[in-house]
Amino acid sequence: MAKNPAVRHFIWGVSLFGALFVNFPIIFLNLPLLSKSSLAQLDVFMQIVLCMTYSFLFINFIYRSSKRNLSTKKQWSDGFLLFVGFAVILSAFNMIVIDLPVRMIPSVVMRGGLLAGIAYFFSRFLTENERKNEILIENEQLKNDNLQIQLTALRNQLNPHFLFNSLNTLSWLINEDKNKSQLYLQKLSQVLRYSLSMQEQSFVSLKEEMALTDSFIFLLQMRFGDN
Repeated sequence: MAKNPAVRHFIWGVSLFGALFVNFPIIFLNLPLLSKSSLAQLDVFMQIVLCMTYSFLFINFIYRSSKRNLSTKKQWSDGFLLFVGFAVILSAFNMIVIDLPVRMIPSVVMRGGLLAGIAYFFSRFLTENERKNEILIENEQLKNDNLQIQLTALRNQLNPHFLFNSLNTLSWLINEDKNKSQLYLQKLSQVLRYSLSMQEQSFVSLKEEMALTDSFIFLLQMRFGDN
């Protein structure tokens, strides 16, 4: 049976639709008697309930078979047993409880076959729709992985270049202003420490990001001045 609640609700909805559809002639014929005869009410109620249950089980059977990759022979044999069970139960109810003649059994068989066709169509639709969703999710995951790889490669390209320029600026500052060179070295170490610690992380706090921005702006100001 489907574990997803949304899938179960969908299957129950389709099963109810199928039961109402195949039993429409019976509902229509019993409509004038529903307010007068409890037997007519029982007849309509049980026809719909049994057909809906059969449809629900059949859709679940096809859906589960596609998930488990059962052989075609196994699917046909199990589906036929389910169909026979439905025909026997509904025929027995019609003859014993409702007291319908034996000649009405073909109508049960016809409704069972029609419900099986409806159930098969909707179960295949459900399976194909799930497969499409799985493919879309997999494609999105591959896109995200590809973007992460590109980001990592970009970081690896930028870090040596940034370090080279920063060391050149530090070398110049040491000769020009030792106090600023000490501050510059402190800010540079903060940026590099942050960069190394964030290699394996995807999210950071705003406070950490603002601290990095402050240090990085200082490094750029020391390098470019007022330009």
